[in-house]
Amino acid sequence: MIFIRDNGELKNIVRWEDIIERANFKDNHNLANASLSDIIGYYELPTMIRCGLSSCHTEHKKGYLVSLNDGCEINIGHTCGSNAFDVEFEKLSKEFQNFRQIEECKVTINKAKTKTAQWDRDLNRILDGKRGAKWASRQLKALVTGSIIGKATANYLNLMVKHRNAKIEINEELTDKWEIAQRKEANPRMHFDELKWTKKSIGYLDHIEALFPENDLQHLLIKRTQKNIRLIEECDPYRMSLAQLTLIRKTANDIPKDMENCDLALIKAKQFLSHSNLKKLLPIFDDQVQFNHIDKSDFENFLKNMYKSSPKKSTLA
Repeated sequence: MIFIRDNGELKNIVRWEDIIERANFKDNHNLANASLSDIIGYYELPTMIRCGLSSCHTEHKKGYLVSLNDGCEINIGHTCGSNAFDVEFEKLSKEFQNFRQIEECKVTINKAKTKTAQWDRDLNRILDGKRGAKWASRQLKALVTGSIIGKATANYLNLMVKHRNAKIEINEELTDKWEIAQRKEANPRMHFDELKWTKKSIGYLDHIEALFPENDLQHLLIKRTQKNIRLIEECDPYRMSLAQLTLIRKTANDIPKDMENCDLALIKAKQFLSHSNLKKLLPIFDDQVQFNHIDKSDFENFLKNMYKSSPKKSTLA
């Protein structure tokens, strides 16, 4: 990469030959009494080139283009520049790198500004499409809050999420006295009522990760992606510090990945919410200690009505 500062703008030069062909460029220059005027460019190349100082000619892959007070331009490595021009070179090289970073940030941000309308359309497709993110978020929220299916079932699912365990387990009463005695020997402080119950695995709930916090559709879509699109749309890169520009540029570069994550989160959610998957939970309601007939009825009604919910134009919040 080769960058030149030209009339206050950063220009990207493709070929090193374009530098050599500049009217005032010298590739074998004796400084004599010349002093540093300004740093006008920076380069990082795949092949070695030699330093433009006649007293050096050390080969390097990256360095600076500098203008001298005798009107000439030369290329010079950082170490050579520091040795030849001392503190002034260090000062100007830092100023140029600061300028370069600011200009690169502006380019990225301004390019991102041209994409915000398309990002909005893509996000609305994910949100408002048939069985889109708004629909999925309502169903997932109902499952973990118990607003429709009841607290007992919600607690069961939340425990699976807490332990990141997709295993569907039910309480099973032991009838073998020898087995109970063995458990008593291993757990002498447990009461008989505890000893006679054990956990039995009856299968696995697919795509339980749809309930994990990092796949939360509301957070991914509303609290982050939409906010970041608005941030890019409304910011003025010409009135921002380098620190602010760097942060906004990172945000802009992250949005395509955020959009991809939104799509993946919705896919996981829809797979999790399939009837065939959630019906695997029905046997847990046979446990009359943990659940009652109302819990089972509420869950069956949830399954029955889940796909009748049509997308709405409201937010996920």
